[in-house]
Amino acid sequence: MQHSDKSIFAIGDIHGDNDALTRLLRRLPVRPETDQLVFMGDYINRGEDTRAVLETLIEVKKQYAHTVFLMGNHEHLLLEYASHPDVEILRTLRKMGIETTLASYDATVRELQGLSFMPESHRNFLHSLVLSYSCDPYLFVHADTEEADIAASMTASEISNPHRAVLVDKALSNRRLIREYVKDDPRQNITSKTEQENGEPASAGASNSGSSTICAFNASDTEGVTVTTPYKQERLVVFAHVSFEMPLVMPDRICVDTGSVYGNMLTALELPAMRFHHA
Repeated sequence: MQHSDKSIFAIGDIHGDNDALTRLLRRLPVRPETDQLVFMGDYINRGEDTRAVLETLIEVKKQYAHTVFLMGNHEHLLLEYASHPDVEILRTLRKMGIETTLASYDATVRELQGLSFMPESHRNFLHSLVLSYSCDPYLFVHADTEEADIAASMTASEISNPHRAVLVDKALSNRRLIREYVKDDPRQNITSKTEQENGEPASAGASNSGSSTICAFNASDTEGVTVTTPYKQERLVVFAHVSFEMPLVMPDRICVDTGSVYGNMLTALELPAMRFHHA
């Protein structure tokens, strides 16, 4: 099927916000038998309704013919702890809001091992998540990472590799954009509060530095409108993981995480129309 025959909708980090998820799904002009939904990972933690989110996503998989569910770093770490309990992993999970996930199941930390507190359908869903999805000219990944890191983590996931968890975590937790366009270039007016203590979405400003131009748009500007990139690139990477108050559009990359769980909006990007939808 050619891209002209279908649309792809990439949906940003949900983090237990089932209300925003259901509202967004109602607003998307998706043709269930033709169009594709790509969920970008981080469905769990922080928000209050992780259980409801997983139920909704499982139903979406049944109702829509073409769905892809990426793994986020939150799901990966939960699965790692469930298989290999470690106090350091648990400490990180607590910082990531695992208690809200457990509360949605009326469960306790003691039940994390083996995910015994979850229905089998939820466990199967988490184990079915994929690390990336390629549909030329698009590449969908949870975090803005190097394709080499994705390839290494995928290879490691297919064999018995003692470094698998490290490789996968690297691919799912990368903040390449922040390193390249903020720390190394003081002219860029972008900060990511996901690297700060409060964990709220960052604001984003536009700055012109040649091919590294970053364009950020207000929600009112992007709801149902078409956005064009400065030039046509060979491959467009769509990612999430680092939350901003507004969708972030760059010549070769687009971030669709707009911090729904922090009281902001949940965003979906429609391709190839380059149209944003919000809830």
